[in-house]
Parts: sequence; structure tokens; C-alpha cells
Amino acid sequence: MSRPIKPSSSRRPTFIHLICAATIFSLLVFLIQSYFFTSTPSKSLNVEDVQILSDFQSDVQQCVANRGFGLTAHTVDHCKLVLKFPKGTNSTWLNPQFKTYEPLEYTYDICEAVLLWEQYRNTTTVLTREYLDARPDGWMDYAAKRIAQLGAKDCSNRTLCEEHLNPILPASPPFHPRQFEKCAVVGNSGDLLKTEFGEEIDSHDAVIRDNEAPVNEKYAKHVGLKRNFRLGVRGTAKNMVPILKGSDDEVLVIKSVTHRDFNKMIDTIPNPVYLFQGIVLRRGAKGTGMKSVELALSMCDIVDIYGFTVDPGYTEWTRYFSEPRKGHNPLQGRAYYQLLECLGVSNDFPLNVLY
Repeated sequence: MSRPIKPSSSRRPTFIHLICAATIFSLLVFLIQSYFFTSTPSKSLNVEDVQILSDFQSDVQQCVANRGFGLTAHTVDHCKLVLKFPKGTNSTWLNPQFKTYEPLEYTYDICEAVLLWEQYRNTTTVLTREYLDARPDGWMDYAAKRIAQLGAKDCSNRTLCEEHLNPILPASPPFHPRQFEKCAVVGNSGDLLKTEFGEEIDSHDAVIRDNEAPVNEKYAKHVGLKRNFRLGVRGTAKNMVPILKGSDDEVLVIKSVTHRDFNKMIDTIPNPVYLFQGIVLRRGAKGTGMKSVELALSMCDIVDIYGFTVDPGYTEWTRYFSEPRKGHNPLQGRAYYQLLECLGVSNDFPLNVLY
């Protein structure tokens, strides 16, 4: 029987190392912004700039080779990489919309990922009245898109829309960029049962969890007991009351849209409840876990991620508290979270995939 993986203090960088890393990261962001936003991007990069981007990609490629369990990264240009699964990988997840199995390779724009991270670190991801008032189509069109079962195509009847949104709509942002120094985003992977990260997770300034993931003594040594934020999809409304019981200060953030079931549930709990607002980190990986990362990036200086691994056969997402589920696309998710890990490892970005 394998010994549970325990947290290692050797991965914690020194203060001087963090200062150097921040300087390098700032330079990298500047180069990428120049590449994307100048009128003639192809001419805006000199030899030294190209070398920095090339070194950046080489570091990511090496990390994927070392940590990717067979995944390999291949360069397309200064910004694009293709992550490929090894030959013989069995693609078993069938896309119900297109009736096709998952591909074995995925193209990612790492420059775009870096810019999105920086954008998130200077914004808020909670919907506010201030935002709706300032946005030109805020109340008429956008607000209606955030309400299920509205019974109208827009908010011409603003009073009706306000009735739906008032319970979850603060006047101004309740959280601000870098409010917390260090945060943990805890996924639901069954692989967490092979670890003992509980105490390390609880040592963070804030802990973000997903959907109906239980927090109790049974799983404490694996996932900890601290609970500050929880991101939930619309289908969790009926089960959220017992999940939040005993944790009155835990903030519930609704992932996509609010609806009658959520509003009824909100009336029965003391917890603060808000509606998620975000840009989505592109098409890298779907699901509540990725949204939780976005939420963390908007509030935290450093984000550590736990519990986002996929089973070695790449066949399904496993959960530490229930039977495996086949509702997500595991190959795409596995590739994208590997990319996130290697961006963090290679450049000391504010995002660390620890398990």
C-alpha cells in the first residue's frame, strides 16, 4: 500500500526568489501586451523579446515532459503550444452534442492565459448593482441573462428583475483584488484520498470549495476543515442547506444564473450569497473548478490548487466523497490543468497546482 502524499516544505520559495520571480513575470506580461496590442505586433518584438518568450515556452515544455505522465508539449509559435496525449491513450468520453470522442491533442495560447490571469487579478468576479448601473445594457439585457425562469426576454419590467436579483446583488464589490495573501482552491478529485493535505489547506487565508463537497472529520486529513467560499451550480440549490449547516459565514457564490429554487433556499440560510461574474478562462476546461480558480485569482495574491487530477486511465473524473462521474471531458481537463501547473512551476505565477 502506497504511503499518503504529505505536503512538502521544500516547494516554498524564499522572499528573494519571489521578488525575482515577480520581476521576471512583470517583464513577461509587458512583452505579451506589446505583442498583442501594438498595431504591428510582428515588428514589436526584437531578438531579445523573442528569446524571452522562447525560453518561457521551453520551460513549460520541460515541465510537461517531467510532470505530465506521458503528455508532451509542442511549439506552434511564440505563444501557442499543442499538448498531446501518448499513443494508445483510450478516449472514452463521448461528446453528447457532437457525437464524437475527445481528441488526443489540444492547442493553447499561453500568452492569452497570462493576460487573462492579470485581468482577473485586477477585477471583481461578483455581480453588483454598481456594475449593472454602469453597463449600457446592464439592466435591460444583461440582468435578464442572469435569471432563469424569468418569463421575459429582457428586463423591460425592471421591478420583476430586481425581485429576482435583490437577494444576491450587493451595491458595490464585497471583495477586492489581493484581499487575501494566500488562498486554496479545493477540487473534488478522488485522488485527494491518497494525500494528507488537510492541515496545509487549512493554513491558507481563505479556502474555496465546489458544489456539494463535504467538509467533515471523515475527510479532514485529506481536504481540511476550513470553509470560506463555495461556488455552486444551479442544480445544487436543493441540497445546499445541509451542506452549509454549521458554517454561517461561508460565502456561497452562484456560478451561472439564479432562479426560484435558489431564492427560496437563500431565504432559509444566514450565509452571504452572491452571483458569479467572470470572463471565463477561455475554452481550456469547463466546470465549476475552473470558475473557482477565476474567483480566487480576483481576490488572492497567491492561489494553490488541490484536487484537480484525473484518474490515470483518463476515463473519468473521480470524486473523493462519492462514485465517479462521467459528466465532464477528462482529457481536455487533464491537459489544461497540466498547462496551469507548468505555467506556475516555470514562472512562479500566482497559481500553483499542488495536486
